[in-house]
Amino acid sequence: MKGEIADLKHGNEIVFTLSADSKEEVNNWEDEVIKAGGTIISPAEEFGNGYYGFVFTDPDGHKFNVFYM
Repeated sequence: MKGEIADLKHGNEIVFTLSADSKEEVNNWEDEVIKAGGTIISPAEEFGNGYYGFVFTDPDGHKFNVFYM
């Protein structure tokens, strides 16, 4: 049985997480994502103890986290 292709506007296939080495690198990634046509879902911010990052989708709707921990 073959599965259906997910409509990424209504759900997730998978969320990729990318690790940054600093808060500055997170902010640089965010700028580059915007320039490349990605959509920021959650802007860069501190959350939890020692976590800083943001969430975006690429132009095809795939979701990514960029975190500095």
